[in-house]
Amino acid sequence: MGLGLAAVGSTSAYFSDTNTGGAIIATTGTIAAIAVDVNGDPTATPDIAFETLLPGETQEQSFTVTNSGSSVQDVWVQFPNPDEVDAFSAVLKKDASFEILVDGQSVWNSAAVVDAQKPDWRLPDEILLTQGLAPGESVTVTFAMTLDPTVTTADAPTTNALPVTLHYNIVATQPDIQPGA
Repeated sequence: MGLGLAAVGSTSAYFSDTNTGGAIIATTGTIAAIAVDVNGDPTATPDIAFETLLPGETQEQSFTVTNSGSSVQDVWVQFPNPDEVDAFSAVLKKDASFEILVDGQSVWNSAAVVDAQKPDWRLPDEILLTQGLAPGESVTVTFAMTLDPTVTTADAPTTNALPVTLHYNIVATQPDIQPGA
């Protein structure tokens, strides 16, 4: 006697296997900078004082910025007070020059702007100091000011620091991102 089977429709058999226990983990990097003055004291932003500046004299003040985060970052100097920027710019247009250097290389110089004869210029609100600073790396930032050699006591009643204050912040950002973006 024979046995006959007939299949109606289609039949399929699929095999599968599942491995469980995986996870998707996302962490954020950190963007952080520490500014340290020349004496090694960590501060948020060291005070820079150009005191007893005489005509024709240049004074420099330096501090170190270290990437204390876990990600590569750009570092900026930001001048948050527009009225102070305007007052400082007015002094630079008439009586002094100001330069910002990073590891000895100029990143901004008011004399270059004045020499280009752009009468309506002002100090930018933010200036890029360095790009791509790796975690643990440091740069030395120097602010330099020179009082014009033609300034007389009639122009500047005292030989103490110029009568302007300019507050600044050191800002670390992701690469290619401006502060506040």
